[in-house]
Amino acid sequence: MSIMATLPQPQVFGNFNSYTGEILIPDIGGFGNQLFATPEDPPTWSSRIELPTAASVTFNSRVLVRPLNSLTGTSGAPVLEGIILGGNCR
Repeated sequence: MSIMATLPQPQVFGNFNSYTGEILIPDIGGFGNQLFATPEDPPTWSSRIELPTAASVTFNSRVLVRPLNSLTGTSGAPVLEGIILGGNCR
């Protein structure tokens, strides 16, 4: 699964220096990865989340983007959130 979003610098949300993207799959669990910025202003932040073979995206899975302090591992409240609805999720 890939996440891409044009976002302000994470410092806008507090003591953060990056973003993390997560997918929360009902009855399976959560998976995530740190997002990295392009050099444009404002940057596009992106990452790919590799799901284990036994996991697949299902309806009602939640996708979150949170600010992250990569030095302390602290993440903030979600700044973007979406829910997978209908359609083919495979």
